[in-house]
Amino acid sequence: MKNHYLLRSLATIICFITISGNMFAQNYFPDSSFNGNGIATFTFYNNIDRGFGCAIQPDQKLVMVGLSKNPSTNFFELCVARFILSSTFDTTFSGDGKSYVSMGNQSSIGGQTPKLKFDSDGKIVIVNSGRTNGGASQDIMICRLDTNGVLDNTFNGNGVLFVDMTGAGSQPDQASDFDFDAQGNIYVVGATRTGGTPLDNDFSVIKVSPNGQLVSSFDGDGKKLFNPTGFAEFATGVRVLSDGKIVFGGSAGSNVILMKIDSTGALDNTFNGTGSTSISFGSSMDMYGMELDSDERIIIAGTIYPLSRIQVLPDVCKPDYSTQISEQVVNSMLILEPEIMKYFLFIF
Repeated sequence: MKNHYLLRSLATIICFITISGNMFAQNYFPDSSFNGNGIATFTFYNNIDRGFGCAIQPDQKLVMVGLSKNPSTNFFELCVARFILSSTFDTTFSGDGKSYVSMGNQSSIGGQTPKLKFDSDGKIVIVNSGRTNGGASQDIMICRLDTNGVLDNTFNGNGVLFVDMTGAGSQPDQASDFDFDAQGNIYVVGATRTGGTPLDNDFSVIKVSPNGQLVSSFDGDGKKLFNPTGFAEFATGVRVLSDGKIVFGGSAGSNVILMKIDSTGALDNTFNGTGSTSISFGSSMDMYGMELDSDERIIIAGTIYPLSRIQVLPDVCKPDYSTQISEQVVNSMLILEPEIMKYFLFIF
């Protein structure tokens, strides 16, 4: 499967930034109320520690998720830490402010980027990939911790759910993003390898109930693969709309594909007439993030790889950015209406 790598460090670092200035000119500098200099450095197992994401609770405590290799087992684990905003570990969280979740016999973490969110009860939901103990392939992994940092046994009986998309135990699955609907169901997207040589991957989508079970009303078994292009497809973003429909997408070959489905997994043909749309700038591109604005327009962010020229599309809400570029990577952001594709492009 395609691997996406982040900049890495040997210790986990959290940095708080203070913003000053108006909306057109802002200055950023470390917030000295956080550990004196705005930066806190700490370790989990101190063995290939990686930090990937964080979120702030309503009580202003900071929760972050990462990965580290347990030296006793030589397998990687999900690592979760909670801080009060002075940078001190919150000892009401698992006794020392740190909690560890087994990912099974996971000996490598290439391409893994665990995601963390709070559900409506304030519990911590984390999505990543892992291997059940003795498992032959990498599966989608979801876990839920209670507010004390302990695995929540009301979720699948043990707080953890592994999902093998093909059921064969032979093809790897990768989770990249997730979101909740109004009923607390969890939609997870990622990629599943479906081919041999050359390697092929499909978008993977699962729907999991608040009690940690696959929802059978979603395509009959709670999971579905989408292969809109026949190329290597990697879903990297998903959001649930206010009407309960789901938009998701990611990279497919050299383009980006966005899709819209209903709660049963069926394509919604009110989206571009087919339930999907393809975005291309004439060069290879990857999508790395998705959000919704207040009007539920879809915001996606990604990367366009080296071009000799960028041609801005008509009606772009920016000055003319048609310009020569030499061996650069161009970051882009697109906004699309839920029903009719409109866009503007930022080059920054």
